[in-house]
Amino acid sequence: MAEHTTPRLEMRGLLFVFWGYLFILFDVRVGGFDLLPDIIGFLLITNGLTTLKKYTLAFAVAQKYAIVMALLSVADILSMSMDAVLAILLALFQTGFCIVIARNICLGISQLAQNVGMAELKTKAETRSAVYTVVTAASGVLLIMGVLLPTLASVLTIPTALCGVAASALLMALFWQTQKQLDGLEYFPIEKTEGSL
Repeated sequence: MAEHTTPRLEMRGLLFVFWGYLFILFDVRVGGFDLLPDIIGFLLITNGLTTLKKYTLAFAVAQKYAIVMALLSVADILSMSMDAVLAILLALFQTGFCIVIARNICLGISQLAQNVGMAELKTKAETRSAVYTVVTAASGVLLIMGVLLPTLASVLTIPTALCGVAASALLMALFWQTQKQLDGLEYFPIEKTEGSL
């Protein structure tokens, strides 16, 4: 008779997510050409979520939006010849999708942390999701302000960018720590119908 074993978490996919966010965070341009294009970052995130989506619906939702962002990144590469209004609309869509991706990855982490009884990790995922959401939404508002109130927007650009880097770094640290803490732990499968953001 086969012995029933409790499944174990395989969280290596979060390392791909970590490296994907690193690609997205840094914008290194030489002669107008991005040496670290965002499309590579979103493809890494998509790849990492492929192995994680079996655990919770939130990871599957994040993966779908990461695929959309990879496609939008192609348009971003071509945005040098894009109309200014269209470029702003594209950037606003990208901002919204980035929030959905991050919130769903954090939700997935929160659900798994709760599943294995790691209350501190659950709280950390929820907090960092909220911080990233607020800061990223502020950058979207700043895009609109750039059109309506350009002087004020220029004053707020550097502080908002620094907050964005800090929020992304906190997310990346969460992904790295979660991979280390959860990998190999026993868990009880989560219903696929559990929510996403």
